[in-house]
Amino acid sequence: MRTRTNVAILLTVVVLTAGCQRTARQPGPTAGPMDAQVVEVIAKEFAFEPTEMRVKPGMVTFKVKNEGTVEHEFMIE
Repeated sequence: MRTRTNVAILLTVVVLTAGCQRTARQPGPTAGPMDAQVVEVIAKEFAFEPTEMRVKPGMVTFKVKNEGTVEHEFMIE
């Protein structure tokens, strides 16, 4: 009987301790919209200009303008 009581107390302490642990803090954005790099992209018939883009780590804003007659999709991989 005493063993069951000790096990129950131990399990309760473990559960309560696990619930009280601090969670890892999620990193927030390091730059606001005003600090974002801006890349302007022109979409034409089956092509994008510029064809290659390189940016520094951090916030990046892409402004895509369709100057063609065909609807385009813009994806980043």
